[in-house]
Amino acid sequence: MIAVRLRNNLALIICLAAAAGVAAVYASWPEARPFFRKAIGVALPSAAQKEDGPPRFPVAQNTIRVPRAIAERAGVKTLRLEPVAAPETLTLTGRTGFNLEAVAHVHTQLPGRLITLGPALGSFVEGQSASGPGDLLCQIESADLSQAKSDYLKARVQTSVDEDTLARTRELLKSGVLSDKSVFDAENAVRRSVADLEAARQRLLVFGLREEDLAHIERQSGRARMVYDVRAPRSGVIAEKNITLGELADTSVNLFTIADMSTLWIWGDVYERDWAKVRVGQDMEVEVAGGAGDPIRCRIDWISPVIDGASRSVRIRGTAPNQERRLLADMYATLRVTTGPGAGSLVLPKSATVRRGQDAWAFVLAREEGDDLVFERRPVSIAAIDGAGDRALAGLAAGDVVVTSGAINLHEQMSR
Repeated sequence: MIAVRLRNNLALIICLAAAAGVAAVYASWPEARPFFRKAIGVALPSAAQKEDGPPRFPVAQNTIRVPRAIAERAGVKTLRLEPVAAPETLTLTGRTGFNLEAVAHVHTQLPGRLITLGPALGSFVEGQSASGPGDLLCQIESADLSQAKSDYLKARVQTSVDEDTLARTRELLKSGVLSDKSVFDAENAVRRSVADLEAARQRLLVFGLREEDLAHIERQSGRARMVYDVRAPRSGVIAEKNITLGELADTSVNLFTIADMSTLWIWGDVYERDWAKVRVGQDMEVEVAGGAGDPIRCRIDWISPVIDGASRSVRIRGTAPNQERRLLADMYATLRVTTGPGAGSLVLPKSATVRRGQDAWAFVLAREEGDDLVFERRPVSIAAIDGAGDRALAGLAAGDVVVTSGAINLHEQMSR
């Protein structure tokens, strides 16, 4: 039993020593390698194949030669560049906001206590027009209004008294009882009272009363004379409501903000390096987060004359239609500004360019030699286009046949 184990171990040692010897000869004697490969049945590599790696293709300067059959199996595809119209665009971040030219901030003309609140936040209200005074927003109980109405009534009574006095003075002047100076003084008194009456009347109109309201003042008494109606000055949605029932309203407090939502302003920020590309009147597409449907189109109607010192950007603004209420104020948006027509552009897929840091290359089919394809690697300058394409700015020309699939593999082959 021991003898059998010794024979087996001795046979294993002899085999290992023989294998080590063969490996040493294979490593130190290259000319013997074909013999060993043929002896064990391993096929010899082709001339275009590395000894221990994938195929290597001939490279000369900026060109690489690839057999047509291998290029087809590797999925290399090409595209002939033709000039097309691809508008030049600038993509910006932005947001929506109220059209401040269609917003009304409602203040009370008189301080007082709120006794009614009117429509709820978000309600639509009709504004003042020729057909009506506008929807009631709230009512304020104001002692100042009561005093203003009393002043108006006093001025009206005083005017009536002075006019009667002037009439009697003129009658007495005819009978020779009074002099011309008395008539002159009476006429001046009428002028002063009429001026005071008009001032009191205008003050009430400023407070929101109408001409027909002035005729009912005499019938008012007590708290009825103190109630002041605040009505909507324009039609729109109540975007802000800063009052509570029973609190005191001051003339400096913004009670309501009414916004016409049929149009909204679109704000965008243009970096300093792109400022020269934007102009008033350029088309702009607006896409909001979560917005459905096609982008909303508008135009740039204002460019800030001042650059923001912190962000080094310039603000632009457009006015977007919003009759369908697709937009809300303060929504984040993506803006695409059309900065040029882009006529005669050379557009290629993003897969056609190989990027390494700031450098980019494209492979162009230089020529066909028999069954081989010769590709030229060219440095190119490109600019991204919205979607999946790039615009070739330099390095390519119309009619060039560029590789659109497999460019990265060709680049790696040339870099080995």
